[in-house]
Amino acid sequence: MVSESLGSLSSLYITSCGIEGKSPETLRSYTETLKLFMRSVDHLGLPSDPGSFRPADVYEFLGHVGSTGVSAIGGGNERHVPSSPGSSATTTSRPIRS
Repeated sequence: MVSESLGSLSSLYITSCGIEGKSPETLRSYTETLKLFMRSVDHLGLPSDPGSFRPADVYEFLGHVGSTGVSAIGGGNERHVPSSPGSSATTTSRPIRS
């Protein structure tokens, strides 16, 4: 289970971003990314104590997100799918695999 301190720090970060004047869309994106991160902590075997995190743990999470193609934007259900060479990527809505 994710520690209370990790959840508390996430909430504090979002609050501080709001105070700094980040846009509602940015706050939503950050919130969804942090939710995805906290769901991934147990799945990836990452430490639940923020003081135990190492750069390698962050890279493991980023690698997981990159390998699954999951984007936290839009509630964590979007997948960026490259289209044909020379064209831009498209976004489709698919459930996150657990």
